[in-house]
Amino acid sequence: MSTAPLAAAGASALVPPPSTGPSLVEARGAFTRPRLRVSRWAVSLVVSALIVVWQQDFNVDLPAPQNGYVIRASTGMLRDLRSFFYFYYHLGLFPVGAQEAHWLGPSRQDALDFVARHGDKLRMDFGGNWNTPRFGDYGKLFTLWPDAWLRGDPARPSAKPFNQVLFVSSLLAVWWAFWRERRPLLGALIVLLVGSNPFQLYETYNRANIFSLPISVALLALAAHLPYLSGRRGVDRGAWVIAIVSGVALATVREIRAEAAIIGLALVAAYLTTRADWPRRAALVLVFLAACGVTSQAWKTYWSCGFERSAQFVERAGGTRFPGQHSYNHALWHAVWCGLGDFGRDRGFAWDDRAAFRWATTRDPVTNPRPLPYHYRDGYYLEETYDGVHHIAFTDLRAYNQLVRDRVVSVVRADPLWYGRILLRRAGAILDQATPPSLTVGVAQLRLPCGG
Repeated sequence: MSTAPLAAAGASALVPPPSTGPSLVEARGAFTRPRLRVSRWAVSLVVSALIVVWQQDFNVDLPAPQNGYVIRASTGMLRDLRSFFYFYYHLGLFPVGAQEAHWLGPSRQDALDFVARHGDKLRMDFGGNWNTPRFGDYGKLFTLWPDAWLRGDPARPSAKPFNQVLFVSSLLAVWWAFWRERRPLLGALIVLLVGSNPFQLYETYNRANIFSLPISVALLALAAHLPYLSGRRGVDRGAWVIAIVSGVALATVREIRAEAAIIGLALVAAYLTTRADWPRRAALVLVFLAACGVTSQAWKTYWSCGFERSAQFVERAGGTRFPGQHSYNHALWHAVWCGLGDFGRDRGFAWDDRAAFRWATTRDPVTNPRPLPYHYRDGYYLEETYDGVHHIAFTDLRAYNQLVRDRVVSVVRADPLWYGRILLRRAGAILDQATPPSLTVGVAQLRLPCGG
């Protein structure tokens, strides 16, 4: 009898079966040394929480403002705005205001009682140098809503909550945008530097004004358009939505402060360089511009109807209505005329509203042979009035806006090299005089050894 089958059977019995799982040693090792896997989402959420805590601490510990990095040449939010906000908040009417609004109660009934008893004190225009209804940018009213909601006191609102929510949201948006692009270090660097900016911190946490708006808006625009700037996405369905939303948002921001909407120029450049063919790029730009234009016109209609309703309301209450013209936004060419006063003083320009007004009403055979046929002494108004009460403001007049435009355009056309030198000097000033990069935590601030 052959023993080969038995030997084969014995050998097969000695060979262990194929392994279908971890060995006992491996199992013990896995049990004694567990692997901790941290989700990428958890890391990003932790960073987001740290950003919020870091920024909120500036409400308690904030470095002192630094000379040279605080805006003093512009008023921003005008003093009479809160007197109008009270009735806009309760009655939905603008401009309806009263000097006594700061001492009125917080409820809508308090507003109605004041109108019933002291309707003769209602005004649509206080006639001061700081005159919100006359000089435009009525969207500043919206910056006071968050504080009025939170504290329940529309008589003494502040723009700080609006600025803080917008700025912190913009920092979070930038962080998440770069995290999604798998560039977290670059995103964290931008958040650290912009979130430590001395100017932005002061304007956001220490000053109830609107000068922090441009930086916050620029950050939000960067976050929304980063996938297209990086080239990861082309002109897809989302691009059209972002272009429309951006147009609506920037046109609305322009109602608060005109320069905050200048980021729209960068968006046009981004759309023109997006990964797509030229017809789609051009169409994206047109969609963005159309959204801006339609929204701007809608706001103008809204404010115009508000003026009409307010005039009827004030008149019925026995107050003083305003019968003249007014600006919806900052007068463009007046701002350009004054802006040339930085490096264009050799051509008669000056960074002073009153210098522009004086030039416009003074005959000069070279620069102004046909001045405005009005009388001017000082301040922000002409001697002439609409009704014996309300003085005419220069920016109310189409003739004034046309006059300063013609002056600016004629000088630039006559000597484009002069204007080119101004632009170069401005570019140098931006690099040389920019707020220094810093790292700020609480009151501690570390200046970085490089230029703005």
